[in-house]
Amino acid sequence: MTTWVEQLQHKAAIVHDQILAAKEMQKQTGVDLSGVIEGFYAKLSEIYSENYPLAHVMDISDIVLHAEGPAASNATPALHAFNWLTTLAEKQLLALATATFQLNDENAKKLVKRIDLRITGLAPGSLYVGFKLQEPVTSGLFSEIEDPVFESIRDAIHRLSDIPNYVGDEKINEGIYEAIPDIAIRDALLTAAMRLAPTGKVGIHTIELFSPTEKRPSTELSQRERVVLREALKRPKLSSPKTGAFVGEIREIDLDVQRFHLRGVRDFGTLRCFFPEKLKENETKGLLGSHVEVLGSYEEDKNGRPRLMSVSEIKEIRSAMQQSLLEVH
Repeated sequence: MTTWVEQLQHKAAIVHDQILAAKEMQKQTGVDLSGVIEGFYAKLSEIYSENYPLAHVMDISDIVLHAEGPAASNATPALHAFNWLTTLAEKQLLALATATFQLNDENAKKLVKRIDLRITGLAPGSLYVGFKLQEPVTSGLFSEIEDPVFESIRDAIHRLSDIPNYVGDEKINEGIYEAIPDIAIRDALLTAAMRLAPTGKVGIHTIELFSPTEKRPSTELSQRERVVLREALKRPKLSSPKTGAFVGEIREIDLDVQRFHLRGVRDFGTLRCFFPEKLKENETKGLLGSHVEVLGSYEEDKNGRPRLMSVSEIKEIRSAMQQSLLEVH
């Protein structure tokens, strides 16, 4: 597959040939072509000073974000805009990564610590920033677990740029259910896209997303997409819901989008959960890290693994020691 830099080098070679041809024609005919030649040199300068840095970032990134707005309107974007973009991207890519885990609690904890996101570079022209999931250095039996998980994370990051394609004027298009059949991954991608969509408050009006390795057209997030995505996240659609209860430890609570992960679920590892507004301030408050039983409706994947649960009730499970201490007091 031709790289972005190779494509640019091919364009530069054509311009070099055009310069040589113009100089030869000027020599043979005596016609002054200095203006034409200067135009070709200006094109070369643009390729090497502006296009080449972006091509390099494209070649080595899993995802590239392009911010546009008053705070990123020239070659020297505002520092607060850069900090906002990189901090937000890191947080959402890490959240997306942890949402892909289908492991037991012990392995999940080990892998979270090994997720290493890197900035691959910056490019002029508003604000372009590339991000890459660093390849893990693995050895021994743990690599058999780690390698496919990191491939799943990278695949999810690549899919993030697809999400704006499914955002309609008022709702999410039905095509997303076939394109991303795993409801937990789909829900995590919708959440990450909503978070990345700018509010306009920091002087950024749009975020353009590139998935360079996929060679697909870029997509765009704005305040419009943010509104539609937020509404969709309030009412996640379960296609074939079942009713049940699961026990595990509550991790990664996000009160804003009413989500948490239930880790250490027997036989299944991790279950992504959505809780309604009525549980937001009461039953979820202070439960981070707690051992609980959750009850509600859930959707399975094709292998019968529960993936997303709409929680109707949360019951904290106290150990015998905790219970005895409560009885003493």
